Amino acid sequence: MQLTILGSGTCAPSLKRGAPGVLIRINNKKLVFDTGTGTLNRLLGAGVSVNQVDLLAYTHIHPDHSADLVSFLFACNYAESPRTKALDLVAGYGFDDFLAALQKAYSHWLNPKNYRITFHCMQDSKLDFGDFCLITKQVEHSLSSIAYRIENKTGKSITISGDTDYSDNLIDLAYGTDILVLECAFPDNQR
Repeated sequence: MQLTILGSGTCAPSLKRGAPGVLIRINNKKLVFDTGTGTLNRLLGAGVSVNQVDLLAYTHIHPDHSADLVSFLFACNYAESPRTKALDLVAGYGFDDFLAALQKAYSHWLNPKNYRITFHCMQDSKLDFGDFCLITKQVEHSLSSIAYRIENKTGKSITISGDTDYSDNLIDLAYGTDILVLECAFPDNQR
């Protein structure tokens, strides 16, 4: 497993840090967690195109975590070589309504042309993808906010929090993990 932080910033624009985004490589699989503004360019900088991403996952739908979703889906259809590989899309409750609203707003531009999207709604659940599995728990931020634990077949794991306040669910999910990616958006004196 290889972890690349694509963005460690917040909703506040910064020339030093991009909005949230994480790339995890497991064998030949490429998993992207959150696509805040600028994630697609940083993904290219990591040597990965949108057509190579196998799984796209979201911790929640706030703009600083999902702004590049529209650009991602648009690029899959209209890049020099349009996407043909299936895409797994994973998120918590309410994301399907969010995606439907985006597709309505952008008409046919976001609908897959030559590939298939499989949407997986997860909340306090586990999903096996063969080379790896995802385990999710709801965390304290919004109703649809989830944290992820990614485990490969050798038992190595990475846990990603997304935005959250103190969360017993996150503590349980991250227990014994090899790498914990915690998002910390505000100074200590703020929630």
